[in-house]
Amino acid sequence: MPVSEINPVFPSRFSFDPDNPFWRDHLKKIICTWIPHCITHSGEPRWLGNFEMAARALQGNKSGTYGDGFWESPEIFGYSDAVVHNTVEAMCWACGIDPAGDSEIKAAQELFHRTIDKWMPIILSAQAEDGFIHTYITVFDPGQREHFGQHYFYCQAYFIEAGIAHYRMTGKTNPIFYNAARRCADNIISDVAAKGENRVYVPHEGISYALFLLSTLVDEEEGAGTAKPYEELSKFLCDNRGSDGGATYSQDHLPVIEQADAVGHAVRAVYLYSGMTDVARKDDDPNYHAAIQKLWDSAVNRRMYLTGGIGAEDEREAFDEDFVLPNQYKPAYAESCASAAMVFWGQRMNLTYGDAAYIDVLELALYNTLLGSVGADGKTHYYRNPLDDTAQREPWIGCCCQGNIARTFASLQNYIYASSEDELIINLYVGSTATIDGIAGTSINVEQKTDYPWDGKIAITLDPEEEKQFTVKLRIPNRNASSCYSYEPQLAHYTSLTVNGEDWQGEIVDGYAAISRNWKSGDRIELLLPMDVQRVRSDSRVEANAGRLALMRGPLVYAFENCDNPELNTLSISGDELTASFDKEFLGGVVKLTGTDITAIPFFARLNREDGHAIVWAKSKND
Repeated sequence: MPVSEINPVFPSRFSFDPDNPFWRDHLKKIICTWIPHCITHSGEPRWLGNFEMAARALQGNKSGTYGDGFWESPEIFGYSDAVVHNTVEAMCWACGIDPAGDSEIKAAQELFHRTIDKWMPIILSAQAEDGFIHTYITVFDPGQREHFGQHYFYCQAYFIEAGIAHYRMTGKTNPIFYNAARRCADNIISDVAAKGENRVYVPHEGISYALFLLSTLVDEEEGAGTAKPYEELSKFLCDNRGSDGGATYSQDHLPVIEQADAVGHAVRAVYLYSGMTDVARKDDDPNYHAAIQKLWDSAVNRRMYLTGGIGAEDEREAFDEDFVLPNQYKPAYAESCASAAMVFWGQRMNLTYGDAAYIDVLELALYNTLLGSVGADGKTHYYRNPLDDTAQREPWIGCCCQGNIARTFASLQNYIYASSEDELIINLYVGSTATIDGIAGTSINVEQKTDYPWDGKIAITLDPEEEKQFTVKLRIPNRNASSCYSYEPQLAHYTSLTVNGEDWQGEIVDGYAAISRNWKSGDRIELLLPMDVQRVRSDSRVEANAGRLALMRGPLVYAFENCDNPELNTLSISGDELTASFDKEFLGGVVKLTGTDITAIPFFARLNREDGHAIVWAKSKND
């Protein structure tokens, strides 16, 4: 299978369009409210204080109380470092965004810089001389280091990712955290090598993904091939799975190249699949290619909710069998971290195969499950995201999702574009301005003007430093992202596409319109995407949705709330026309769908007004 030459893009400058309220408002909420909320909680003694205690332990002083007195429940605190690392990473990515004159964003970024300057010495003081860093193991259970227990890999993976974000945030001028991340990764190589021929079992597979992120940066800094040891370790850890016939929960039941079904803990699974995708991309290994294609098909076409959520079994936070997709909690789950993982995996698949279909799924997870995980107040969140729910968001629950949500949104600019030597690929339509380096030997300023996802008009203005010949590839969304669902009408096309006012004539290949020409400053692309309301049905094997319909418009799944539709149990969708209209008074402004006796709001906006009940699937009048 051919491997693409596409690379991720980390814009050298990025700002959100102040005239585009959708992402401007959502990202401002993340930057000005949610990340400070994470700082307040993760800066408590039971989280950040553990690094101070580990530093004392490294000096031979184990006085103090780990986890603020709660350490007698070690299964909770083996992963506590991750909360701090995720928050640091989120702050770093957020500091890399140009505030474009917004005083509130600027004030938040100043807070982040102060916090990073305060926290980083504390965090790094807990790193052993050989590079190992894990507060629980250092303080209470050093023996777990040899056995890779107590989230050994999980916490250090997030430490590495925080170090990457910090180095990129500083414009690669301050290597202190990056060097610490390198020492951490080098020590993991040493710890694994010390096991000799013994099998190394990785309970949480985020390390494989993190090592490839590190390898990308190391190769940038030190030359192609320099990072090979990190790539080899990632593949080694993947190859070690399944040799003893372990549990499906941890994807350890079969060797990874023999796995064909997405199984077990959904977050762990997709982190593994992301790492496997990177192995396939780097090594062009046909066995890995075959496995990840089967796993993607399983996850997306048989085991994914319409909202891009994954994980239908609450007890293990896990994938269930094919087409088992209950809507109500217990068992429905759809963890927020799992949708963040789908964003990561979708990008890796797109970089590997160059097909826009993977971004279609990324977009579903981003705009629905993940976007809806944070409340309108910016201070509450969902850990789980069922499609039939009455639960309210919670301020803090003390595990993974808070920081994972923050870092994913704060790094949104890294998912909008991709590139090759002579291609600029636009994957997400986000009102923004970005400077992208290294396309056909020049830098390009790219301005997107759009109200997407509220409407389908997108205007893109290019300003290359030099007039150059290159290709701009525009993703043409395919709204039929999963074969588990049928959509009416089917939308996988554009309404119009012009370059400097002239119609573009060409074929859509792999979900992209590829425009090759000599580009100069001021060249303008105008794309109009269809935004018809779609009625969606599930595959007949999804018993929970028998005789039911859902509604979509653009990338947004819609929900029905009892405050708009008092009789949810008898609510039904007919074939009558539905009207889409923007309500600027509702939660800062959303497009509502209205029809005969029904009102629907975007799924991400559900349950923000009052205690209530929201559903995605309503009865079909015609069934």
